[in-house]
Amino acid sequence: RDRCRDAMHRGRTARRYDLLDRYENVMPQSERQNRTPHYSTPRVTAFSLIELLTVITILGVLTAIAVPGFRQHLQSARRAEATGALLQIAVRQEQFMLQHRRYAAAAELSLHPPDGLGFNSRMIKHYDISIGSHATGYLASAQVRVSGAQNSDSRCRSFFIDATGAQTALDQQGATTTGHCWK
Repeated sequence: RDRCRDAMHRGRTARRYDLLDRYENVMPQSERQNRTPHYSTPRVTAFSLIELLTVITILGVLTAIAVPGFRQHLQSARRAEATGALLQIAVRQEQFMLQHRRYAAAAELSLHPPDGLGFNSRMIKHYDISIGSHATGYLASAQVRVSGAQNSDSRCRSFFIDATGAQTALDQQGATTTGHCWK
């Protein structure tokens, strides 16, 4: 039985090739040359150099647009760190004043309450925090660290807050930029 099936299969295959050979002999020479065989290998696709350069150019333009905006956003977030720290010091100074009838000095900045303000300046990464006090008030300041990532911020270099709650900011030249920096 199996031999019969194999013989029939060979016969059919042989007949197919026989029909193809006859068809090719009847087909004109020009059509035979242009005909691609049904068993041809698939075409390999790849990126051309023009496509690759176009993608690289588009990525470069997008990067040139996005990076400065991202840097400005980072600077603004770091400014919020400084202003938040100064506002926290102002609240703690007022609490200290109610308890001790005087404002805390620079040495009492990191002492735990009730002996000091309990402010941990190590939590502020991009600014140096300092306070100066006298009998009737204080002045707390945040200065950009020279070796820090915020050093490129020339617009908001220093922040100040005093006992009256007045907020001030200075740029690199010493001009007041309070409206822009204290947001």
